Amino acid sequence: MKKRKRKIIVVLLIILLLVFGTIFIITRKNNKTENTTDNVEISDKKESYIVKKNEENKYGIVDSSGKTIIPFEYDEGYDYCNGVAVLTNEKGSTYFNSSGGIIGFPNRALEGPANTYTEDDYLASKDTDTGLYGFINKEGVLILPYEWRYVNNFYNGLALVGNDNGTYVIDKYRNEIIKPEVLAKYSSINPVFEHELLVVSKGDQSYGVIDRTGKEIIRCKTENKSIEITNENIEVHTDSNIVKYNFKGNKIEN
Repeated sequence: MKKRKRKIIVVLLIILLLVFGTIFIITRKNNKTENTTDNVEISDKKESYIVKKNEENKYGIVDSSGKTIIPFEYDEGYDYCNGVAVLTNEKGSTYFNSSGGIIGFPNRALEGPANTYTEDDYLASKDTDTGLYGFINKEGVLILPYEWRYVNNFYNGLALVGNDNGTYVIDKYRNEIIKPEVLAKYSSINPVFEHELLVVSKGDQSYGVIDRTGKEIIRCKTENKSIEITNENIEVHTDSNIVKYNFKGNKIEN
């Protein structure tokens, strides 16, 4: 009886040793695996594309290794902004997404203004059947209908558009922010919507600035030969000097 008990105890001890030994071996292997990955750099970066100009002054799109994704057959190129790049030739402007694919759908030519001022996926698009412009998103879905003869891409929630009713400023919901009758008195209108302003001129080539309400914060005067809006202020160039204003139209004293 005693011998049988001893055999059972010995068997149990052997089993326990095997179990603990196995656990010890597995733990060491795991530790080695963890240690070997400590110095391994794991990258989840996606391949990036950039707009580039070649020696023949033609634009295309390449990846990070320099491989050509879109052929160099465009006259102008604007690098990616908000996931969209623009390439332009005599046929118009084409939008490309971050994978190098064309944004659009049948019978819709992306011939909007060649810039990358986009907001919330609003991209200027031209209906080739009617010749009218509207706005689509990056998936090619129509957001604002094709009803304008001229458009600028959205910036800061504003876009300059024009049709038979005149030229006016809209927001992303097609609300008229500056009405056609306000802008009708100007011969040229250049939006600078990063500051919610427009540089305007009248027939006598006198320049001024209006804000998003249509108010002329810098009056159009013949002595104003040109106006430049920088990130810091508004610079009015005359024949004799440069006068600086803040974005509310108040003169900045030197």
